[in-house]
Amino acid sequence: MSPNLEKIAKYNKKISDINEKTISMLKGLLKLSRQPDHRLHSVKFLEVWESLYPLVENKLKYAGIELQGNFREHMDKRYLALVEYLAQVFLNLIINSIHSIEENCKKNERRYIQIDVYPGKSVTLFEISDSGPGVPEELIDKIFVSYFTTKQEGTGTGLGLSICRTVMERMDGEIQTKKINNKNFFEVRVLSDDA
Repeated sequence: MSPNLEKIAKYNKKISDINEKTISMLKGLLKLSRQPDHRLHSVKFLEVWESLYPLVENKLKYAGIELQGNFREHMDKRYLALVEYLAQVFLNLIINSIHSIEENCKKNERRYIQIDVYPGKSVTLFEISDSGPGVPEELIDKIFVSYFTTKQEGTGTGLGLSICRTVMERMDGEIQTKKINNKNFFEVRVLSDDA
């Protein structure tokens, strides 16, 4: 392939990625602002997973990223949530992980996203981490602030994690991050439904 064709292909991919992210973000914002019924329902994680996984499946394969963790063992567990809202939160975290891994990990390095579930009687903890470098310690307190982004100029809006926090608060849940041994962990707490 000639150098010019390579440049064109690179720019086309970049435009496509930006369009995809913009469409996804706008759809999420519309759902947040227009959904008339904000009452929580008993939902299985399987319902949440089935609504988000098709959106990231090819990205994961293309980037050579393995999904690991015990989350598959908890697909039938029930939560009090809104499927679209919870899917939006996990979708955002997974896409952020994919971007971090693609930008910072070499092709020959092990690439993974880890999703572990710690069920509780009233609240269940989901812990998400990845093989990327994580958020620098000095930026941890800023990542949930609207319009703050750690991504390169032109690739991030700074709305994703801010929206995730709003969504989790609407569902009486919580999202936060912590750093242990230079590794970021996102913690998502969702109301359990043991009824």
